[in-house]
Amino acid sequence: MSEYPHVHGELETLAKIREGYSIARIGDGEFGVMQGSGYAREKANPALAKELRTVLTRPNPKCLVGIPTMDPKGSKYRKIEPTNGKIVGWARHKERYAALLNPDIEYYSAFISRPDCGEWMLTIDYARAVQSVWLGKSVAVIGSTVDGAENKLWKAVSLTQEAQFIECPFRGAYAEIDNLEQAARNCGKELILISAGVTATCLANRLSRHVQSLDLGSIGGFLCKMLGAENWSEANK
Repeated sequence: MSEYPHVHGELETLAKIREGYSIARIGDGEFGVMQGSGYAREKANPALAKELRTVLTRPNPKCLVGIPTMDPKGSKYRKIEPTNGKIVGWARHKERYAALLNPDIEYYSAFISRPDCGEWMLTIDYARAVQSVWLGKSVAVIGSTVDGAENKLWKAVSLTQEAQFIECPFRGAYAEIDNLEQAARNCGKELILISAGVTATCLANRLSRHVQSLDLGSIGGFLCKMLGAENWSEANK
């Protein structure tokens, strides 16, 4: 039975990113796709599953791989379902995920964009720590919009600076990954931030060969709330 490795925590992960590394994050959705399941925004796809397995075990040299930390102190690590006594939370996946990992890889935290997994992260200080990775850099954001709403990650970045927005489909983005990769490489920015579901994991790893790229998932809503961007549109009309 494979042992689950030590995983660097969120602040260590952000510090490494500030050194210029990219990050591709792998959580329950990505592990599920690798094992043949679909995902809320992506149908089961053998090509996607294969590429995710490559990212997990053989990432590009400048790309960190983020996985669940399995920290027992985490707020979602282990809970008992009161109705049936079942263990819920990340702990139930530990052995299954460990079997897929590469023991020679140094892993970092996938939870940099999941502050709900550690209550200590639900603070303005943590939001500013995340914000620090893009301050002073030229930025493009790859993301989707739902029903015409503004992309929240782009919105959070735009509090402090201009940022180019590269739109991707909300569902089925992997079919457009080659076009998204080319658009990101052509935009001439120093840093690419990505919020594109499981596709972001693969895209961040691909782009890391050319430009620093961060798979930041759905953290945009948290950043908007903590950094005061909820009324950004009204304030800038």
